[in-house]
Amino acid sequence: MDIKNYIEVFDAVIPYPTLANLIKFVNTKNFEKAEVIGTSGHEVNMSIRNTFNISIDINSESMTDVHWLNLLTLIFKTHMRKYTEKVSGDPNKIFVSKIIDIQLLKSVGELCDKANLEKETLILEKANLENIDNSKINY
Repeated sequence: MDIKNYIEVFDAVIPYPTLANLIKFVNTKNFEKAEVIGTSGHEVNMSIRNTFNISIDINSESMTDVHWLNLLTLIFKTHMRKYTEKVSGDPNKIFVSKIIDIQLLKSVGELCDKANLEKETLILEKANLENIDNSKINY
């Protein structure tokens, strides 16, 4: 069977107003240099993983973190079921009982000014989000 039969793209899985709120939430977080796991344990090695991350997990003291974890988990599980049903005909063939942690990543490209990276905010098509007519979005 061709690998293309197993590739599926789901558009607009997060309504734009919700996505805008997620971006605002992420912009309040302090990203840290992402670690890699090797034979010597956890370490920061920007030559291997040139990425900054934050973790939102079920044990967070922040109920806002827990809210976003729960919402993103619902979205991921919903679309995993849709994907599984599409490729196998059985939505229960892949089952994920619980997601306890989600890592949000900010990758550093070669053109980024690394000295100012920590001052940057995560912007995902902000200009497009601000110009969307929310009354036309189907929930």
